[in-house]
Amino acid sequence: MGRPTAKTTEESTRRCTPIHAFPFGQFGENFTVREMLEHATHIGDVFRVGDALVQVTQPRAPCFKLGLRMGLPEFPKRFLASGRTGFYLRVLQEGEVGAGDPIERISIGEGCLKVWELNHLRFFDPGNLERAREILRVRALPPRWRSVFEERLIKAGIPVEVSERQAAEGEGSSGKGAPPSP
Repeated sequence: MGRPTAKTTEESTRRCTPIHAFPFGQFGENFTVREMLEHATHIGDVFRVGDALVQVTQPRAPCFKLGLRMGLPEFPKRFLASGRTGFYLRVLQEGEVGAGDPIERISIGEGCLKVWELNHLRFFDPGNLERAREILRVRALPPRWRSVFEERLIKAGIPVEVSERQAAEGEGSSGKGAPPSP
């Protein structure tokens, strides 16, 4: 596997501030693209970019460092509220990538969990425990994000089923991955 990359859209920066205020790459992204929005991109989607294959792994979650860098302490909250934070990609197949290369979706991520929805559930809809439980079945959900939703369910007194972890980890019926006692 290659090095993870980050992606943001011109639209995301335009919604927070005037686009001319920031050069491409201002947010540490490797790709800045049009029309690859968080509302239409899923965790686990696979794309061909040039000769490379990349997979969407998780939304970007802005932190206080972004506010420091921008000189605006409230910037991370505004950026997050825009719903267009960008997302991380992992490299499945290395290859040459150049400016202007077409980006082609090869497959849609299992569970159809949109990048926007994952951020929304984590930061704006903590009470949606039913959907939190459903997304634990998405194998491509990264462990750190998975633990957020598992902890949320456990705190609410909802057991995290071993089958949900097994589905995510591909462990069969070995009994590994049992949730911690509340």
